[in-house]
Order: sequence, then C-alpha cells, then structure tokens
Amino acid sequence: MRYYLIIGDPPPALLDAMPTIEATLGLKCLGIIKEMASYRKRLLGHYPELILVHLDQATMSIDDILRTIGHDFGKIPHYIGLTSSPAKGFEAFKSGFLDVILAPYTREGLLSTFSNYKYTYEASSIFCIEEYYDFHYINLHNVVFIQADNYTTDFIMKDGSLVHNFKNLKHTFPLLPKHFQKINRGQVINSFYVFKINMGRKELFLRHHGKPLKYTRKYKTNISTIKKWVQKTPITIY
Repeated sequence: MRYYLIIGDPPPALLDAMPTIEATLGLKCLGIIKEMASYRKRLLGHYPELILVHLDQATMSIDDILRTIGHDFGKIPHYIGLTSSPAKGFEAFKSGFLDVILAPYTREGLLSTFSNYKYTYEASSIFCIEEYYDFHYINLHNVVFIQADNYTTDFIMKDGSLVHNFKNLKHTFPLLPKHFQKINRGQVINSFYVFKINMGRKELFLRHHGKPLKYTRKYKTNISTIKKWVQKTPITIY
C-alpha cells in the first residue's frame, strides 16, 4: 500500500476526489492535519510517500515544513502544493516540491495530478527499518522472504543474512510491494524468488533458500498471484 498525507484543510474538490484516488490509484490517505502545530509523526502509523500541503494555510515556512518532516522519516517524502498564489507556488518549486496545483481546484485536475504521480514515481525498492531515529536501509530486491518473530519480523536476505525489524508483520506487510505475498500467518515471500510450487504438498521453493516453505489453505488464492509475478521476475534477481 502507498500512502499520502494532507496538511491543511483540503478544498471541496479534493474531498470529492479522495474516494476515487484511493479506489482506483491505490493511494491511501493517512490523515488530514489541519496545521503543522498538530503534526505528530507517531500518530501516522505508516510512512507517507506523498504529502499535499495547502500552502495558503501553512503556519510554518516551506523550508521549515520540509525540515521538520524530513527529520522524522528514514525516507524523504514527495511534496505537492495547493495554493491560490503563483508566488507561493514558485517558492515551493524552488524548495523541491514535485508539483503545485493552482486554484481554482477541480476534481478532474486533482485526479490527473494523482494519476501522473502514481505512474511517474514508482514505489521505492528501498525499505527503511527504523528504531527511534536509527535508520537501516535494505534493498527489497535482495529479500527472499520475511518471517514473523513474536512481535518483530526478520528479513531473510539473498546472501543468507538476516535483518531484524522491530515492527510486527501486521505493520510491515502493508508497506511492501505487491509481489510480496503472504503464504501463511507468519511468512511473506518475494514472488520473484519462487522457482517451484508443489500444489499437492502445499510447498513453495525459493532460490537462495534450501528448505521449502509451507503455504496454508487460507492463503491458497495468493498462489495464483504469485504465479503471475514469477513470470515478471527481473533477470537481476538471479
């Protein structure tokens, strides 16, 4: 799942467009923060890759907003501004905003902006494991599978190493790309590493991992999805 955040009161056209944005573009709103003074990273739950800022209502300078939010996350979000002022829009562009939407706002214009964003800026293959302000970066292309370990998760890597994540699987799984599929309650596999499926024994065989993994009946429908992703495996995986 890919997430976005809104800072400032959203215009009516944006409120009208939000159900379509979430249903058809696969972007989910983490919330609406009316002013930067009420911004609290811990309340978000997930990392927003895109942040919409209503620049006409901002209680902080653009640079201060970028500095405050950029300090909190292991990855830098993308920003799109909303404003009735071309001068503020130009300032936002100079500060690094991807785009600025000028009033009057229309539902069609907002949907077009979101659609362009989703297909221009693909989800990053870099995953950030965070503990307080300690950020550990791993390349998801090198993750063979992920395994729940009580209230934490372990990333099993292509080279056989293990990277410990201090968040549980329920929190971690929604942040992964769609080629990561659950096969049982405690394991998520990278479909690109599957080279054999035994339907009779309910087993999956993964490259760079010696033992087969069992999938359960509850997740049987995920096997069809895994088969589709196997056919799209990048040659760099091998």
